[in-house]
This record gives sequence, structure tokens and C-alpha cells, in this order.
Amino acid sequence: KVEAFVKATSTTIAGVISTGAALLSVTSPFDSTVSHFTEETSGGGSLSDSNEINIPKAKDLKMSKTVENHIKDIVLKGENKGELSRPYIEKGTNLLLDEIMSASKPTKDVILKNGLKWNSEGTFRGTKGIWELVIDSDTNTIVHLLFKEYK
Repeated sequence: KVEAFVKATSTTIAGVISTGAALLSVTSPFDSTVSHFTEETSGGGSLSDSNEINIPKAKDLKMSKTVENHIKDIVLKGENKGELSRPYIEKGTNLLLDEIMSASKPTKDVILKNGLKWNSEGTFRGTKGIWELVIDSDTNTIVHLLFKEYK
């Protein structure tokens, strides 16, 4: 059973992915209907009123081949040795993506010209860290999806 908790600060949105593989709980200060943003944030580009960008819904996103290629990656050492390293990619990602996108505001990706990047605090398998999501807003494609634990 995979536990995934994505946290920010205000209202709590919770759901269970029906595959039996993941439990997801998110605390978010943002309305889940946010369709654009104008906030300047660190780590990515600045977005202003003149750069208003529509944010796609998770159900409208598709996976890039790079992301799909990580579906069968296996943990090689430690407590989870032999298990899928990213089971959240294959086990129903729409709810997880919705929660990551609701838990923090996106920034302009520094590499992908029309990329939107989210870094949302949370946990996975009981470990605290950051959920990283990058989408290509031109093609509605997920180009990066990863949980990175704090060191």
C-alpha cells in the first residue's frame, strides 16, 4: 500500500485512489478551480498579468514517453527493495496530479519554454519531501513527475 500525502497550508482535500494502491491526502491554500496565475516565485521564471496562462486539468494531461519509461523502475536497495519506485505513475495519477497542482502555485519552468512546474511538499511511503511535476502547456504533456525525499 502506497501512502502519498501532499501538504501546503489551508483547507484539506482528501481522496482515495480506488486501485487500492494509494492513499492521497492534500492540504491546499488554493481553490482547485484556479485557471491561471500571476505570482512571481523563486526557482522558476516570473509570471505576470501579461503572461496569464490557463492551467489544464489533470484528466486532460498525457504522459511523455520519458515519464512512461519509469513505470516499471524498481527500488534497488533499502526498505522498499524490489518494489516499484514510482507506483503512482501507473496506479491512477489524475487524483495525485490534481492534488499536486492544487497544493502549490506553478512557476515557469527554467528549461522548457512553455513548461509549468509545481513543487508541492508532501510524503510518500512515510518519507517527507517534494512532489515535482512539470508539464508542457503547449501539448498538455507531463514531462516530469517525481517524488524527491528531503535529505
